[in-house]
Order: sequence, then structure tokens, then C-alpha cells
Amino acid sequence: MKQETLAWLAESGRFTRRFERFIGKQCQTMTVKEVAALHRLSWDQVRRMDVAFMRKLWAEHLPRKRLRAIGIDEVSIRKGHSYAIVVADLDQERPIWMSDVLGRSAEDLDRFFDDMGPERCRHLQVAVMDMWRAFRNSTERHNPFNPARS
Repeated sequence: MKQETLAWLAESGRFTRRFERFIGKQCQTMTVKEVAALHRLSWDQVRRMDVAFMRKLWAEHLPRKRLRAIGIDEVSIRKGHSYAIVVADLDQERPIWMSDVLGRSAEDLDRFFDDMGPERCRHLQVAVMDMWRAFRNSTERHNPFNPARS
């Protein structure tokens, strides 16, 4: 058996790349549930296309090596206090990191700073976040512009 590769199909092989991009763009302004209802697709299908769209965007627009200002917040993943941490480049106005495990503890945010490394942390000048103590504690530990470290 031989299977033909079609350049215009998305990786899943069920939809075209153009339709996947269209769904991903709609998910930027609507919920996954709303997009699924609009197109009579399942929530899972829309979510997979949205994730594929975001991965392509990420690959096309890698974060800068020198970050100046970051924003830190948590997003609710599902009902019942399940959160993931999101870090954004405030100069480029886009997310650059999302935790791969659920949680919003200082140790969860430490993964971002560990991924970034001390050299890149050195260039940070501004970190914006709410007053969640865990975020503040992690940022103070890794942040070179923290007055307590000088």
C-alpha cells in the first residue's frame, strides 16, 4: 500500500492547512466551544487545529534572545482551579512560554527562568505580575534587577 503526501493537507490529514489556519485565527477571538459549534465540529477537533496553528506561529516567530520586559499570569485550563502559567514578551505583545504542567507555584514558574537561563535573565529590566506571592518569590530569586540581590 502506498500513501500519497499532499502538501496542502494539515498534519492530521483530515483538514486542509488553510482550514486549520482559518480555525486557529477564529480561536484567537472566540472560544473553542463557539468555533466548534459554528462549524459543526467537535471540541477536540477544533482544539487540535488551534494547537497546531499556535505551534506553527511559534515556529515562525521564535522569542527574542534578549527580553527586556515580561508579563506573568495564570490561565484557567479547566473548571476547578486547574491553572497553567503564561509568560509574555511585553515589547512584542505576545506569549513566549506556557507551563507544561498544571500549577501556579513558585517552582512551576522557576521552570521558565531555568529554561531561559541566567544569561538571558540578566537582560530583564521589567517583570509585571499580579500580587500572587509565588510569582513574586520566583521572580525575585531569578531576577537580576532585584534590589535585594545587589
